[in-house]
Amino acid sequence: MSISTTERLFATTNLDPALAEAVEAAPADRILEGIIRLEDPGQVPAGFRVVSRFHRICTGRFAAGLAWTIRRDPNVISFKAGRPLGHHDDGLRSPDPLDIQSRDIQSWTRADNERLPFTGRGCIVAALDFGLDFAHPNFLNADGTTRLLALWDQGAAYDPAHPNRFGYGRQYTPAEINAALAAANPYQALGYGPQPSDTGKGTHGAHTMDIAAGNGRAAGSRPGAACEAALLFVHLSTRRLGTSENLGDSVRLLEALDWVDETARGRPWVVNLSVGSTAGSHDGTSLVEQGMHELLRSCDNGAICQSAGNYRSADLAVHGRLADGEHRDLGWIIDPADTTPNELDAWYSGKDRFIVALRPPQGADVFRASLGKAATITHDGAVVGRLYHRKNDPNNGDNHVEIFLYPNAPPGTWTLRLTGDYVINGRYHAWIERDLAKPGAQSRFDPGI
Repeated sequence: MSISTTERLFATTNLDPALAEAVEAAPADRILEGIIRLEDPGQVPAGFRVVSRFHRICTGRFAAGLAWTIRRDPNVISFKAGRPLGHHDDGLRSPDPLDIQSRDIQSWTRADNERLPFTGRGCIVAALDFGLDFAHPNFLNADGTTRLLALWDQGAAYDPAHPNRFGYGRQYTPAEINAALAAANPYQALGYGPQPSDTGKGTHGAHTMDIAAGNGRAAGSRPGAACEAALLFVHLSTRRLGTSENLGDSVRLLEALDWVDETARGRPWVVNLSVGSTAGSHDGTSLVEQGMHELLRSCDNGAICQSAGNYRSADLAVHGRLADGEHRDLGWIIDPADTTPNELDAWYSGKDRFIVALRPPQGADVFRASLGKAATITHDGAVVGRLYHRKNDPNNGDNHVEIFLYPNAPPGTWTLRLTGDYVINGRYHAWIERDLAKPGAQSRFDPGI
């Protein structure tokens, strides 16, 4: 089988596998979004337009055809694709984790607030989420005006009559929100509302914001932890994902944090992030986490709170340890009802060398990628995915195995075999990325492994 252009270029550039996939799927002139880490923050590679800067970490835009060239720039330490985000409940098991969260946190009472002096007065609570009911009484002052200092709907169509420096979405001022609140239908008047994001239990953004900073004005409700704080809300979204409840991606997340810091104008702020992804290094070295670190280093009055997730029983993560010559088979179940792409992400020490092989549910084919190489996965003559075996991720030094299965990949149990070829450490961790599969069809590890 001939080597594809992506396989050839990956072997010479060590490009982020997700970015390599995005580049292959796009015309050369399509503008993509990404995150870059620079050695010298003053030298941005040609072709990369910076949108938000966090010292050496920058988000920006670039033509797909320039990605390989940008990665080869000697000042570029790391170059990552924007990765889709989801809210942190597993969506697979009951009881609903949000209901559990409500029972635990909403036991806080108004008397608790009165006993403690910390009600958020003079501070800003920001939520990066989706679906805020801005007209809800708990987000209004006693005179009926909004507590919001601003609201940014990233998924809205860009209106040149209301420009913003990020170049997308719609940002609403308190004056615009208050004018909408005075209308018979405030959501229609503003052009933003919670309805598209309502799953039948309310919206995720309104729920988390109320826990953090609701003032308890609605009948039967209780005040949140920072009930006197001013509010900021970013409806995370990217139009390319095409669904109203999508939470955008890692690029939009960093740009939202930049906006929060800018909009706060020096006032103390705290951001709640009940969002994330299951894939990644999980060690604090991702470009998103480095960007957060740089943002917080640049100010002395900000804080970011990140949810830990509710994935423990979702069969989306496995870990283990290999010795020389030892192997482990990780069963990866693709449901027949799953019509979405699927992704498996595994990491092991850069001191080690593993042999990586993938066996499909049917047939005798086994796909292998040696360290630093990629392999195209085929089925019945069609390309159905790609296997990457990346050497020494530039942010943590680990080796990285990433598998992408496309929607035409056959369902059933795929088997990833990891074999210890030269082992000093031996530990490995693997995650399956959560996606937009229909309920019950999310791919997962075989629980028997």
